[in-house]
Amino acid sequence: MNQKLVSIIVPVYNVEDYLQHCLDSIYSQTYKNIEVILVDDGSTDRSGAICDEYARTDHRAIVIHKPNGGVSSARNMGLRKASGECICFVDSDDYIHPQYIEVLLHTYTSTNADIVICDYAFVKEYPSTFCRIKEPADLNIISYDLFSNYPSCKQMIVVAKIYKAKILKNHFFDENVVYSEDGIFNYSLVYSTENLKIITIPQILYYYYQRPDSATHTLTRDVALSEIEWYLRHWDVFLKEHQKIVCEHAIKTMLQIRMETYLTPAYNNVMEQWPGFERSLIKRMKAIGDMPKSNKIKYYVFLKCFWLYRLLLILNDPTIVKYEKRKKSQKPT
Repeated sequence: MNQKLVSIIVPVYNVEDYLQHCLDSIYSQTYKNIEVILVDDGSTDRSGAICDEYARTDHRAIVIHKPNGGVSSARNMGLRKASGECICFVDSDDYIHPQYIEVLLHTYTSTNADIVICDYAFVKEYPSTFCRIKEPADLNIISYDLFSNYPSCKQMIVVAKIYKAKILKNHFFDENVVYSEDGIFNYSLVYSTENLKIITIPQILYYYYQRPDSATHTLTRDVALSEIEWYLRHWDVFLKEHQKIVCEHAIKTMLQIRMETYLTPAYNNVMEQWPGFERSLIKRMKAIGDMPKSNKIKYYVFLKCFWLYRLLLILNDPTIVKYEKRKKSQKPT
């Protein structure tokens, strides 16, 4: 039987304390026909050397050393090098279930999917044992309106997925974006491609190891607003019928950023650019013919009257006040 080749792209940067766990989980896969593309993004620790050590002992490894350019640059390098029929992304401080590729690929093949999504778990330590998965269950077929509502992290991240390589042809990460690059990658893919078949399965196959110095824990003005800037610069990339969904997500992201930075040193910096983004989003929102008038009024009021938006959130979840007080009492690092 001719087994499909799966390309696993791993961007690597200064993760010498975590990389071995990640690579061991990849090379322990029950499905063996894989190529592992390790992109050393200018690491200054032993990460690059560790990649080379694995390549010497396993012919399936392809190691690329490049100057530091960020995770999007590293992933793009991997995409250009990949030769598999399917593509997966794994972050170099995370790890995967031994049957990760086996189960995702089985689902991909049996359903003729374009993207298959599994569940994932946040962890603080690396496990030594895993439960065997007999077969996928409770398949959920989703059309291209996957992100119709405010997207969950599972939908937006590029890990915990297997992609058909053909749909990623000439589709790359925006290297100018340093925050939510995953979401932007998936958004532009889903909403610039017609009739994608997306399958979700309930099994937890990906383990997200969160460390304090991870990029997702760092919020600055440039980082927080880069996602909104991307939406505004690439508005025409999206199919016309999807611009309403993208506009709503951009507005919700704007409000979320303002909430996340409230009472933090980054808040004043965010507010410096708020008026410009606000005007651009409102202008685009007004031009969308199929957005209900009630939604337009709601978003307009929330953008103009942030205090009202915050009040409604607090009424829905009073613990927000305690969280904000705790943030306010913390000294900037």
